[in-house]
Amino acid sequence: MRLNTERLELRRFELSDVQDAHLYLSDPLVMRFVERPFDLQKTRDFIIAHGMTAEPRVYALVESDTGRLVGHVIFHRFDDDSVFELGWVLNRASWGRGYALEISRALIQYAFRVLGLSKVVVETVPDNVHARSVIERLGMVGRAALLRV
Repeated sequence: MRLNTERLELRRFELSDVQDAHLYLSDPLVMRFVERPFDLQKTRDFIIAHGMTAEPRVYALVESDTGRLVGHVIFHRFDDDSVFELGWVLNRASWGRGYALEISRALIQYAFRVLGLSKVVVETVPDNVHARSVIERLGMVGRAALLRV
């Protein structure tokens, strides 16, 4: 899957992304609500296992004008074929630019219009106020934020 918005490109991960991904996956502030920061080997293993498979669970998020990797997006089957999970992890330099909202809106449209899904879910912890803000702006509701067609 490849998806473009006004400022972003969503694409499959490549091994050449490992160094750039490690910059944000090793950052304790970025990983605060995700898991412990990754070392370089764990970053490589993560990209291969989850971003370079036949059905990736994560996709590289790149600025269209610079080609710079700014993070990744989680987008995969959640429960059954009609429900997908959506999430994002962005490098700190990209925070506050509206990237999570922009790519999430595009993926929600893609999920409903192209894939014919009936639901998209996003999960976060209560303390993650930034993620909760994006979730609310997307119009998603509930304990596990849920958007239905």
